[in-house]
Amino acid sequence: MAAATLRTDDDVETRLADLGRREAFVRPRGEQEWPDHTVTTSFAFEHDLYREVLSERIGPSRAAALHLAIGERLERTFGDDA
Repeated sequence: MAAATLRTDDDVETRLADLGRREAFVRPRGEQEWPDHTVTTSFAFEHDLYREVLSERIGPSRAAALHLAIGERLERTFGDDA
C-alpha cells in the first residue's frame, strides 16, 4: 500500500496497526519478510464487504493506478520470480 499511496512503509503500517487494534476494518496477519529483506506486518480486511465498498468508492481509474503501483513494487521486490 505504501507504494500505491506514496506514503512511507512505516506510516502505512502504523495506520493499519491502529485500525487493527481497534478492530476496525482490518486485522493483522503476522509478520512477513520480502525477498529484498523488507519486514512488515501483513493485514487483511475484517470482511469482504469492506474491501468491496472501498473498491467501489475509489473508482476504476484510481483502482487501476493503485494496482499498477502495487504491481511495479512487487516486480521490483521479486524480480524474475514476480
